[in-house]
Formats: sequence, structure tokens, C-alpha cells
Amino acid sequence: MSNAVIKFKLDPSTNGLIPASIADEKRLTLFKKQLPADSLVDAYLTLEMPSDKTLGQLAKVHALIKELANGTGHSINEIKTEVKRKAGLFTITETSSYDYKSFRECSKSELSKAIETCLEIGHMLGYYMD
Repeated sequence: MSNAVIKFKLDPSTNGLIPASIADEKRLTLFKKQLPADSLVDAYLTLEMPSDKTLGQLAKVHALIKELANGTGHSINEIKTEVKRKAGLFTITETSSYDYKSFRECSKSELSKAIETCLEIGHMLGYYMD
């Protein structure tokens, strides 16, 4: 399964979506090269808010967790817990147990750290994702 996070902007002359930068254009080109003929692509679009997390980040972290679980044989909950632990998304309760933070409660930087952690875990296990 190939995943790509690509930012688009509205082209006023055509009223169509175009890659927002040269880097996004390259990501789109690479993504399209990986597609078999007659592929169906599932896309989730969200308006990016500069100061807060994006729904795209939430979708990305959940997609990476699912991909890791499928690739490693671990459950989604096992991977999710490990990502939150390694990314520091928890507090320790009075009884010394872990209280993991919901991804929906995370800031933009925390979600970014969770995405990075997913990629690191994948690399450590020899499972490479993008």
C-alpha cells in the first residue's frame, strides 16, 4: 500500500487542484508511478489550518499504524500504544500506570512526532513506508 501526503492549492484559472509546491508535484509524480493500471485511489482532503493539527495528520498517523500492524503481524492497538509510548504521548498516573493521550487531543507538533515515530518503528523493523 502506498501513501503520500501531498498539499494542493486551487488554481483560479481552471478551478482545479494543483500541487502546492515543486516538492508536492514530485511526490504526486512518484505516487502515480507506483500505481498499477486501473488503480482506484482513495483520497481525504481537508482545509489546512496553520496553527492547529490537520485532519490529514490524523488520517496519516492512523494509516501508518494500520500499515505497520499489517506488515508486522501486531495488532493495531499494540502498534498504537507503542507509537504513543515512544512519542511521549502519555502521562503517568498516581498508580504508576500510563494514561495515553488520544490522537484527537494531540497538537500539530505531537501528531508530527507520532508520524515520525511510526516511520522510525517501521525502519527499525525493516519495514519501510512513506
